[in-house]
Amino acid sequence: MVKIKIIATGLVKNKNIKPITDEYYKRISRWAQISEEFLPEVLVKNEGEIEAKKQKEGKLQLEKAEGFIIAMDKGGIMPSSEEFAKKLDNIMASGNSTISFIIGGSNGLDKAVLNRADLILSFGKITYAHEIMRICLSEQIYRAFTILNNIAYHK
Repeated sequence: MVKIKIIATGLVKNKNIKPITDEYYKRISRWAQISEEFLPEVLVKNEGEIEAKKQKEGKLQLEKAEGFIIAMDKGGIMPSSEEFAKKLDNIMASGNSTISFIIGGSNGLDKAVLNRADLILSFGKITYAHEIMRICLSEQIYRAFTILNNIAYHK
């Protein structure tokens, strides 16, 4: 069974997020072991510290990541749900037992994370709050598994 890690920078402030992601994780558990890792956002005093902030966050993110690393960034590829499912299938078929998804903090991902990533994935050119991105990502992972297993969820 493949292991999926979602590594997200920033704490969950909205208590309504967890029940939604937990529901998708429960559904995904038929096909994969899925876990979340929350990393604290590095605080900065001024705009001039943003790059250093991203570097510190990136170091923590890469320390937690393992296996095939997918960075969530608006500059990445924008596959359809079917194409995303096929990519996940190819990643798993290539012998990757762990897939790590990295969601950045409020200032995005550091270049080191983007350079290390095996795939950079986008759900569009707009920016999502990390809490919303976790919902979108968990739903798309679930959708991908239903597509791969011919389960009538995706239309």
